[in-house]
Amino acid sequence: MGMLSGLNKQYVHHPAFKWQKQTLELMTIAPGNISARLESFFLGDSVTSLSELESIVREVYQLIQHEYPQMDISSIINKSLFLRPEHGEE
Repeated sequence: MGMLSGLNKQYVHHPAFKWQKQTLELMTIAPGNISARLESFFLGDSVTSLSELESIVREVYQLIQHEYPQMDISSIINKSLFLRPEHGEE
């Protein structure tokens, strides 16, 4: 949510994202169907939810790269990939 708010040049009114759905609806730059996708991972099984969240994060990175091609975020992407174990590993 923080990266999406920055990408959309929106001020984060509530740090706990209390108004997440309303905030997402105001965003013009966001992954497709983001509000429903974020809601669904709270209700789904953990493996599917984690996979969906990782997909959303990758899409946000792609949006950043598209909107700001002059910005090199490769080190951030690599660091975030390093922190997450691959599916099926414990």
